[in-house]
Amino acid sequence: METKAQNAAGSDSSILADSNNLTLDEIKPSLLNVEPAINSVDWRIQLPPDSRQKNIDKLHKHVPYSWQEGIEELRRIAISFEELIFNTALNQVDYFCKISLKMQTM
Repeated sequence: METKAQNAAGSDSSILADSNNLTLDEIKPSLLNVEPAINSVDWRIQLPPDSRQKNIDKLHKHVPYSWQEGIEELRRIAISFEELIFNTALNQVDYFCKISLKMQTM
């Protein structure tokens, strides 16, 4: 890859994009304007509002806590579990697949 900088006089510069000697002007502009994934909306906010409660209910079936402190502990476990799955998921579909798989193995 070769890069030629524009000089102070403002002459046209040429930036070679690859070994085929394509300049950036010859590459589709839409490919250059792609927003990075980090700027995309957090897909977790699009989850149904009761999804965490469903996880807590599932945990509650397998770890029967009956007192309030136990319920709060289940909520903390569910949040931790959800964060772990979220941080490893590639997207919302992957997130649901991983959550479902974990819940089925309980």
